[in-house]
Amino acid sequence: GEMLNAGVAITTLAPELPGAINQIRDLSKHGIIVSMGHTDATMNDGKEAIKKGASLITHLFNAMRPFHHREPGLLGVLCSDEKDGIYYSVIADGLHSH
Repeated sequence: GEMLNAGVAITTLAPELPGAINQIRDLSKHGIIVSMGHTDATMNDGKEAIKKGASLITHLFNAMRPFHHREPGLLGVLCSDEKDGIYYSVIADGLHSH
């Protein structure tokens, strides 16, 4: 409703949280860019979020599940077939990532 027209252009949320997938769908329908970040999302959580409209990963490597060969998290999404149209940001300051 009105809140979606309040000048919000982009938001970051954790796709594994309750209700997040529906929020991603609703925000995306209103032209708001949805980024995944500050999250413990699995690769499947990320893929589902992308299907609903998420198109960005905030602060890659920072405040998210680390890459693991059995559960690669959001980093795994960037290596998958669902990566087309997905962008990401990195804080390249030597502290948040090396």
